[in-house]
Amino acid sequence: MAEPEEVLIDAAYAVSTRMRRLWAQAAHADEPNPMATLDHHRRRLTLLVEAAFACDLSIRVAQAPAWPTMLRRVIERLPRALIDVRVLPATDGGAIYLPPRLTHESADVARLYRVMALQQAARAQRLLQGQQQPPARGLHRDLFALAEAWSADQDLVAAFPGCVGDLAMLRALALEQRLPRRHLREHESQVADLHDRVLAAHPRDNDVLITSADVAASLAWAADTASALQQADERAYRSLPRDLWWGRLIAPAASVLQGAAASGEPDDKTSDRVGRMPRRPDVRMPEPGEDDEDENIGPWMIQTDDPHEHAEDPQGLIRR
Repeated sequence: MAEPEEVLIDAAYAVSTRMRRLWAQAAHADEPNPMATLDHHRRRLTLLVEAAFACDLSIRVAQAPAWPTMLRRVIERLPRALIDVRVLPATDGGAIYLPPRLTHESADVARLYRVMALQQAARAQRLLQGQQQPPARGLHRDLFALAEAWSADQDLVAAFPGCVGDLAMLRALALEQRLPRRHLREHESQVADLHDRVLAAHPRDNDVLITSADVAASLAWAADTASALQQADERAYRSLPRDLWWGRLIAPAASVLQGAAASGEPDDKTSDRVGRMPRRPDVRMPEPGEDDEDENIGPWMIQTDDPHEHAEDPQGLIRR
């Protein structure tokens, strides 16, 4: 039977969730399709991630990146087509960030949110297990993010074969929004071609790109591939805009990595909600008379060792 505190906590959570839905419906009342918002799917996505990965990754609203300054655009010769300002899924290892709404009319919004949440959860686990920061440089960072996205998809297909169709739908949607090649330099075009080959491949194909066992293998592959693709100074490389499949990889905070290292698990916040028993509990039969109350002992009978108190009790109600 649940404790009274647990009942109150569950009731408060249910009420707050219901109120948040009502506020979200009022906020999105003018939208043609309120079902396409993250607020409508957040709770079931949280339960899905917790059940699938046994971890407590909070699902938050993704934000659009800052618009580049004029000085950066002039120095890097950054055309408008390469300015990445879209709201895309991301993860920093401690949380999942998803777009607040999806406006793709030809796609199933529920399926899109579901596969993006599973993708980011798989990438978050890999990021925390490796306990390493992503590369800071543009070319290495793009190649590392591409290798991690591909490897996370392979892990996802192996663990949940039923999501193959959702992954194929997401890749096809991202392939439709690929970048024009006229603004890319030679080594940028090579990375974009590698990205397009990944999107065009079936999720079950594992020979398009190397499948990294962990983050360290992805870092090594990114360094080797960057050396092979480098045709000019790496400072001239401009990071490619992301899409719904590629997403964004946010450097995890030091506290997140320290918490994962201390607990030995991808996320130590799950200790309160996901329990693991070291062994099966022992079951024994009750002994005779174990649960029976002594009928001769009442609430008025007080055990004492004082002989004077016993002498003042002529009826013998007090037991020694």
